[in-house]
Amino acid sequence: MSIQFNRTYGIVLGLTVSLSLTAQPAFADLTAQDVWDTWKEQVAIGDLDVSATESLLGGVLTVTDLQIAGTKGGSGFTVKLPSVTFDERGDGTVSIIFPQAFNIDFESNIEDAGRVTATAASNRSGSKIIASGTPENIALDYGFDTWTISLSQFDIETDKPIPHIDLDLTLADFKGRSNIERGEMRHQSDTMSGASMVYNMAITGDDNDLFSLQGELNDLDYTGTTVSPLNTAFGFENITQLLGAGLKYTSSFTYKEGTTAVDLRADSHAFSAQTTSESGTLTTAFDANGLKYSVQGDDATINLSGDQIPFPIALNMRHMNMNLTAPVSKSDAEQDFALAFGLHDFNVPELLWSLVDPEGGLPHDPATLAFDVSGKLKLFFDLFDETQIAAVEIGNQSPGEINTLDINGLRVSIAGTELTGTGGFTFDNENLETFDGLPAPSGEVNLQLVGANGLITSLADLGLLPDQQALGARMMMGLFTTPGEGEDTLTSRVQVKDNGEIIANGQRLR
Repeated sequence: MSIQFNRTYGIVLGLTVSLSLTAQPAFADLTAQDVWDTWKEQVAIGDLDVSATESLLGGVLTVTDLQIAGTKGGSGFTVKLPSVTFDERGDGTVSIIFPQAFNIDFESNIEDAGRVTATAASNRSGSKIIASGTPENIALDYGFDTWTISLSQFDIETDKPIPHIDLDLTLADFKGRSNIERGEMRHQSDTMSGASMVYNMAITGDDNDLFSLQGELNDLDYTGTTVSPLNTAFGFENITQLLGAGLKYTSSFTYKEGTTAVDLRADSHAFSAQTTSESGTLTTAFDANGLKYSVQGDDATINLSGDQIPFPIALNMRHMNMNLTAPVSKSDAEQDFALAFGLHDFNVPELLWSLVDPEGGLPHDPATLAFDVSGKLKLFFDLFDETQIAAVEIGNQSPGEINTLDINGLRVSIAGTELTGTGGFTFDNENLETFDGLPAPSGEVNLQLVGANGLITSLADLGLLPDQQALGARMMMGLFTTPGEGEDTLTSRVQVKDNGEIIANGQRLR
């Protein structure tokens, strides 16, 4: 599974680990005022408003009535803290003491629903935060035993019945370090590790309808780096400008022993799913040159049941991967893109096999579905510019054009049969007539099919494929394939010509 921290959660975490700053060996004392000033700077970078009363006495800076607020388009949130203390420890470091418990208030206006208000309660234990370094290079070391965030209030101004929502997130045994170095740009680095993260959500509606989600991740590790312009607030509306000014971000998140359980009950029907995975990795890289995103998981299981499913389904898989590379900035020059996806060695349940192969005449080996493609394209709009996105959605702006597509790998294997292939195509974006409005491709793909004749024979022997259809399948393979190296191996070369012809091993298909 994958986990994505949204902006609000990031701000909440920032209340304890903010300063997001870097460390060099301390050659000068760091004062409480230095830390507080840097903290306010970090809040401003998040495009948030902060207000508070400050009192400095004997190396102890006490900030009271602290309020942090963010509002966009009629929606927003507010965090209120009775006090935060910055205490100079006498060794050039500063201890930051936050309240153990505080609330975060949310407000939003939802179309066709009304004004929504909610409150989340935050409670930490065993918290320790120490700032060190210099005002230009500050480091923050932190840790806590437990941190729980729970939804304590949820209301919608409407005459219609509203669901009851329970939501909580608990982090246990976390520690980390946050650093920043200021120069021409702000260079930020973060490391964090934790024993576990447990999340629970339940939504109960009328007629006893229910949706619940529960899960746990163990042995979490996070690393991240950000390079950003100085004194510039972050917001979706100015990401394009920030990228042009040099914004860069990379991150890696790993976990072990993940579990998830989903239950749904509605309209007298029920459905449930449980998943487990031994480990997972999520990596992200992001700058003006593009986005790179990768997800991997190992040794996963999926169990499904419900009154609309004839029998329980149990799946297990050795490995899953997805890798994406995509441009984010418009350009008249070609840019790289890539997409790879794979489900490797997953077992089809024997109950499903028994429906098509009750006598067990087919190989029940684990199946695989995987592909890897890449190429060049031109992007005609900035992916994070709301005005340009709207123009694309209504058809006033072309999104772009694809110029080349390379099939680096294709593999499909099941029931003792395996199909593999590679190839490549170029596209004529001026020719939209040959293929009914699509850019005309030219190129070829080379395929290899192993075990097809054996599969046809087995299906015919089992009575699952009539003799006449088996004969027709063999004739089609004979027309468009040629024998390859190895037993029961066929190959095919499929070509697409500039004039629109499609040829398979010399046989014209179009």
